[in-house]
Amino acid sequence: MNEILDSDIDKKPEMPQHRKILMTNLGILAFYTIFCFVFNKSAGLVLDAFLIVGHVGICLLVGIIQSITVKKDNSSVKGWFLSALLVLLIGFGTCVSFGRLSGL
Repeated sequence: MNEILDSDIDKKPEMPQHRKILMTNLGILAFYTIFCFVFNKSAGLVLDAFLIVGHVGICLLVGIIQSITVKKDNSSVKGWFLSALLVLLIGFGTCVSFGRLSGL
């Protein structure tokens, strides 16, 4: 009986695929946004805006391709489309707030 309980305790619940995709994309967004504004404040706003548009485009493209090719598991497709939406919303808000803080 104790062996069953011990083996259940050692198992960690696996993170769903859509959450992995979402967390990875938000981490990438945070990295290049911080990088743009720490190292180049004047051109960082424009560079960050282009990176956000490219990032959203890549997420949408991968989501569309996976929705066509993957028939069984929709979790990763949902993750890509949700990532595109959140990167767009968070990235736009970040650009606007940093633009106001820098006086643009």
